Formats: sequence, C-alpha cells, structure tokens
Amino acid sequence: MKTSLRQFLAASTVVALAAAGTLTMTAGADAVSAQAKKRTTDYVFTGYAYGTKATTGLVGVTSSPTANSTVGCTRNTGKRDKEAIVNANAAGVLKLGAVTSNTSTYRKKGRVGVLSTNQVANVVLGDPKGVRLEIQGLSTKADAYATKNGKMHAKASFDALQIKAKTGTPLDDLLDGALNPLNALLKEIQKQGGNLPIPALGVLSLGDKAQNTSKNHARARATSLRVKLYGPNLVAGGGDDIAVRIGRANARIVKGAISGVMTGSGKAIRGSLLDGAVKVGPLGSKNLKCEGTNGKVLKNSVAGVNLLNANLLKVGAVEGRTFGKQRSKGRVNAWTEGRVANVSLNAGGQGIQITGIVGRANVKRKANGKLVKSIKGSKVAEIKIGGQKIALPKPGKAIEIPGVVKISFMVKKKSKTSIQVTALRIELLDGTVGTLDLGFAKTRVRKS
Repeated sequence: MKTSLRQFLAASTVVALAAAGTLTMTAGADAVSAQAKKRTTDYVFTGYAYGTKATTGLVGVTSSPTANSTVGCTRNTGKRDKEAIVNANAAGVLKLGAVTSNTSTYRKKGRVGVLSTNQVANVVLGDPKGVRLEIQGLSTKADAYATKNGKMHAKASFDALQIKAKTGTPLDDLLDGALNPLNALLKEIQKQGGNLPIPALGVLSLGDKAQNTSKNHARARATSLRVKLYGPNLVAGGGDDIAVRIGRANARIVKGAISGVMTGSGKAIRGSLLDGAVKVGPLGSKNLKCEGTNGKVLKNSVAGVNLLNANLLKVGAVEGRTFGKQRSKGRVNAWTEGRVANVSLNAGGQGIQITGIVGRANVKRKANGKLVKSIKGSKVAEIKIGGQKIALPKPGKAIEIPGVVKISFMVKKKSKTSIQVTALRIELLDGTVGTLDLGFAKTRVRKS
C-alpha cells in the first residue's frame, strides 16, 4: 500500500497541492456578518465565489478552492461572507496575488437578490523566469435577483485589466497594445477551437458565463479563465497535468419555499488526503436544493472506479440521492442518501470487501415546527476480512487492524436543525492517507 501511495503522491498529489496554492498569509474572514438589517423574504438565495480550484487526472482528486466565500440556502437578506488571501505560491506553476471573494444577499432599489464577486489582483501562469502569462485585475461577478413585480433576473460577467505574455509565447504580438486584452485573448482561443496551447506552459480555454431565468428561478454564473497546466515535465499528458479554474462566481434565487429551507447532500464517497489539503471526491454526489425537489427523487450515479488509480480502493457503482417536498401549514419532508454497491480495500496486505453501503438522513418538519430526525434506511450489508465474514459492529462502534486501518460504522451527528450519518468511515493508520467516508448523508431543515 505504501508503495502505491508514494507513486500516487509523486505523480500528482503534490502538484495538485501546489496548484491549490500554498498560502503565505491569510486575511481574516468576515464570516456571514450582517451588512444590513436581516429580513425574511419569500425567496431562497444561495451563492459562492472563489479564486482558484484545481483538479488532477486522478479519479476524484481535487484541491480546496482558494478564498471561497459562501452564503447558502437562506430566505434572509443582509447576510454576507467575505474571504481573502494575500497571496498564494504554486511552486513555479501558478502564482496568485491578493484574492478577495464576496457573497451577499441584499435588498435595495426595489429588488432582492444574491451577489457573488471575485477579484484576483494578478496571476502568473508558468515559470516566472521563463515562459509565462501574466494577468492583472481579473474580476468575476454573478447577480441573481427579483424585482418588486416578481420578475426574475440574472447577470454575469468577467473581465481583466491587463494581460501580458512573456518570453516568446504565441501571444506576445497578439496582446501587445490590445485595447481589451481579455477580449483579444478570448477571440484567439475561440479561433483555435476553444483551446489555445502554449508551449512549455499548458492550454488556455475559454472562460464562460451563463444567465438563466424562468418564472420562479434565476441563476447567474461566470468563470474568468480555465487553464490546463503541464506538470513538471512541461508536456501534455503523463498524469501530472492540472486543470485550474480561475475566478468563479455563482448566484441563484428561487421563489416558492413556502414552509422552510432545506440543505444537505447525499455523497457515496468523500474524503481527504494529507491532513485535508487535497479532497477525494465527492463521487456519486447529489445536493439537496434549497427549495426541495418538488417531491421527486433526484440522483447522480457513477459506475465503478479504481479510486486514486493506485489499486488501493476499488469501488463498485455509487449513487447520491435527494428528496424534498414543501407541504402546507409549515410542513416539510426531506431526506438525502449516499449509496455504494461494494468496496474492495487493500490495506497492509489485508483484503477487505464490503457490500451494500447506504447512509440516509431523514428530517420531517411538523406543522407545530417540531423536527423529527432519523437515519432510518441506513445499512451495511456485509463485511469480509481475508475472505472471512465478520459480525458488523453496533452503530457508532469500530473494528481496527492495529497500524493498518480502522473501520467505523454508522457515525452519526445531530444538531438542532440537522442530522448526518456516515455509513462507513475508513481511516488508514500508516500516516500517508487521511479519511474516506462511504455512504454519507446530511439533511437540514430551517424555517428561514
């Protein structure tokens, strides 16, 4: 197991961490503070913004987003989240200057809505002393709102003040003196079929924006730039390339949450590596919409995978499911579910097979406001170690192979408004990998 993990780390994980950004200093977050008096509306708002997010070629491996601000599933205006970093160093691959993200719900000038913005002072892609692309003043904005007459609106945009190519890239002449360098860059990328290769650097792809509205819904989202960075070998392929999304903003407003606000998700697999710096998954993930699913079961299914491409953990079909329904007189029914058909784990030379993993979190809000929470429907069908079937521990208990692996069953957590469960938690104890949760579900119901 250690050999496979070392190969995995050498090939991609360290690079992914670099692309995520190693913070040299962080600014204090203004976490969900009131920017105005909070008022409850007939709408549900959600939004987020971040500076960068990286993914590798390995199945289910992503970095945490930098300067990620989020306001999730609320009917209240006057809520705000601000996140910022002073700079981030990507070990010669990606370097960021100051990044600031703001997400807020608001009431002003005859409208209510949610606004997400991101600003990146400067980005350097490539070798600071060699082939590189420098972008200054990158900004992204998403605004979703409703006017007094109930009409929905969505606006999204992205821009940059200056873009410079250095040391012999194909962009030198294109950008030199361009009145609008971002437009010039995007037009060139479009001429090349949406992807513009830069030797010894990577591939630039079009940023994008979307503005979707309907009678009861509006969503705006924008991404400033997408980049596929070559790894240390400076050529495409080989398993060490990194896809980076730079400048992301998202805003969504929905009306019709007459009885409450729902949040949560069903995730077949989620986890973390290297003390949480790199995420694994989620795979088979489905989020519960703030307003619910109108009584329908929504799902996201993924076929079996060789997680981490390291023959450490092979997983059968996975699926996340959600359900939510607004009922009369303040009543709400909601549940989420994460499902894994089977798992084969190679830990310390021990073959571990587990089948029928289901985690389910149920919340029901009665007319009197009381919440009924349970994990009914959660289960693990069978576990074998070394080909021998063993008795399943009781909920909340664990089995352990000292120095190799610890497997916990039905890890449950409750709060005043929510319940969550992990049907199966795998902790590898050799110090090289973090924690994997299989069959995770969390459901929360609030009035506003």
